[in-house]
Amino acid sequence: FPSHDIVMSNARRFKSYAPINIQMLLEWVRISRQQGFASHDERLLKGVSGAAVPVTDNSGTVLGAISISALLPKLDPAVLYDIVSTLRREAKIIQGLLT
Repeated sequence: FPSHDIVMSNARRFKSYAPINIQMLLEWVRISRQQGFASHDERLLKGVSGAAVPVTDNSGTVLGAISISALLPKLDPAVLYDIVSTLRREAKIIQGLLT
């Protein structure tokens, strides 16, 4: 998956959202892949946090993602864990509908 190419092709948009740079974003991609989900606190948008999980086919190819955003500066780790668990469960249902 060409994450570096995708990040680079969108680099000019970064300043619209938050003070992030290419290295930071690539590190977030690496961590998200390692965890199997993405999450953020208000680093991207003040007062907003969220989480996302991939929706894959049976071979693991990413077809899309489902996410939730909250009007909270940060999600408590226990709440984040519950949200990610719920998103993963729903992603499996969507996977079944798409494959």
